[in-house]
Amino acid sequence: MLYGTEALGGTINFITRPPATVDSGVRVSGVVDPFFTSNGPGGRYGGSLSLATRRFTARVRQSFENFSDYTAGGPVEAGYASVVPQFDPVTRRVTGSTYRTNATRVEGRFFFTEQTFLRSSYERLASAPYRYPLQGTFDFLFSNRDKVNMGFVVRDLSPVIASVQISGYYQWQQRRDQVIVRALPALFQVTDRQINPTTGGFDGQVILTPFRNHVITAGISFYRDTSADDRIVIRGTLPTSSGGLTPAEAQTLAARIRTDGDVLRSLRNSQPRRDVPNANFQDLAFFVQDEYTPSRYVRLIGGLRVDGYRSRALDTPSYDIFNLIPPGTAGINGLESLRHANVAVTGSGGIVVSPIPAVSLVARGARSYREPNIFDRYNAGASHTLSPTTRSITIPNPDLRPETGINLDLGAKVRFTRFSGAFTYFRNNYTNFIGNFGTPVPGLAPIPNPIPGGVPLAVLQRQNLGRIRMQGIEAEFEAPFRLPDALRSSFVTLLGNLSVTRGDDLRANQPVDPFNFPVVPVKAVLGTRWNSATNRYWMEYRSRIVTTQRRLPPGSLYARPGTARLGFTVHDVRGGVNFDRERYGVALTLGVENLGNRFYQDLFSLFDAPARGRAFVAGVRLRFF
Repeated sequence: MLYGTEALGGTINFITRPPATVDSGVRVSGVVDPFFTSNGPGGRYGGSLSLATRRFTARVRQSFENFSDYTAGGPVEAGYASVVPQFDPVTRRVTGSTYRTNATRVEGRFFFTEQTFLRSSYERLASAPYRYPLQGTFDFLFSNRDKVNMGFVVRDLSPVIASVQISGYYQWQQRRDQVIVRALPALFQVTDRQINPTTGGFDGQVILTPFRNHVITAGISFYRDTSADDRIVIRGTLPTSSGGLTPAEAQTLAARIRTDGDVLRSLRNSQPRRDVPNANFQDLAFFVQDEYTPSRYVRLIGGLRVDGYRSRALDTPSYDIFNLIPPGTAGINGLESLRHANVAVTGSGGIVVSPIPAVSLVARGARSYREPNIFDRYNAGASHTLSPTTRSITIPNPDLRPETGINLDLGAKVRFTRFSGAFTYFRNNYTNFIGNFGTPVPGLAPIPNPIPGGVPLAVLQRQNLGRIRMQGIEAEFEAPFRLPDALRSSFVTLLGNLSVTRGDDLRANQPVDPFNFPVVPVKAVLGTRWNSATNRYWMEYRSRIVTTQRRLPPGSLYARPGTARLGFTVHDVRGGVNFDRERYGVALTLGVENLGNRFYQDLFSLFDAPARGRAFVAGVRLRFF
């Protein structure tokens, strides 16, 4: 209930551990933890420095990543249908997979008292150029994100008020990408797009204990997304139109705008275009949740959430969708039709029964809700990579309805001295499921291609696909065994997890199309770990097993010959040494990933690239405190 309507279907919340205060004086501590790999040679280099006093704590973390092009495993799987120029089936090198980034995080807390403190943080993530190996070239020139956060926390305010916390944040991003279409010598086209979304919001929560055995959490949250982007298209063709560019001239100009900001700004000012109009998207929510423990054997949890969503496309003259389709097409009557307001009422309830302390039986039901966001509703690829061979365009869908779901989980968890495990059955039924990609607008004939000689353009929209059911099981176990004293009382642990998933399109009475809802039928990780009694030395083996998805609907892209994503098994081994002393610690890890150098591709990966082949990896962690 606390993390939004979509989180009711499940969420993972990562909470970093802040530096602890000290009773007196000043404490300085730090970590240096580089990581290296031989395939896509490079590494991640990072470290943190922490400062703590009785009233104040702070930590600074900086990391850099620099990886070169990697090589896939081999030999190449029979029937692999990739024709992307970035992958060479002979050398197995995936060119353009270079990746560079740096990340900064600064956080601090100031304590007025032991129970009252102010917290703040700043994060910055900056990624340098990298490429997705598509059949066309898709380059991300940069992706930067900055976020500031401020919060105030009061604990144990009274016997009834366990805690109060208020926080706010602001985030701004810059992303720029290029899509290049080459059909030399007749065509060279590059679409250069920059996206600048910003988000601001606040959150307030209070935890109450007004009655015995009840813990009530209530709160309010608000956020507002603002989107703005711009796009230019550089096209050179043969024959060259009057005032146009040749393919060679277009390629030269495209290379120049990567380094010459003045030329780029001049082009953006002279031919402003938008795929998405300037738009706002906001949500104001109220929520309350009660955790009731009537006995030591039973715990009940229930909650209700009310969200008010609003989205609005702003006046954007360069939003050129109406250059291709006339007003009134598919329900689009100007920007006035691209305004929406919805109220969502969602809830969840669950029970945990523990007949003995080591066993918990769990049941949970929830109603989830997904409001279409700015991109879902308003994206229009009117001229995005438009070329003589382009066969479709995308237009907004003002009638796109919210997606709702009924989610059910049933499971059991056990934790004994020599065995722990969990088993869960889940079943999620979605109504008005929102497809990941556009589908043809019913009853709308293809429209003429504005480029002379181009094929007619099918008109696509993001649409509701009807009723989808996802169900399956998840299981995991861990079983440690102590070896005899003759082996220095070391431990061997057997571990594993398994998930089995099935997806059905109930409207069409057929399997879901993985192109819209990726489903991996069976995934398993099995392994064993050995560690010494003091945990100074350890070794681990794991295998990851994925089966081929053979339940495909008729006409699915993955049902065509040569396009199926085949199952695979990949083996990894690792080992390490840990040295801990009173004032410092050193840990060394060595390993081999994809030990058999298997050629494979993760199922239903959006971008057509094989996975990394065999790689020798090493990591070091140095701590002082």
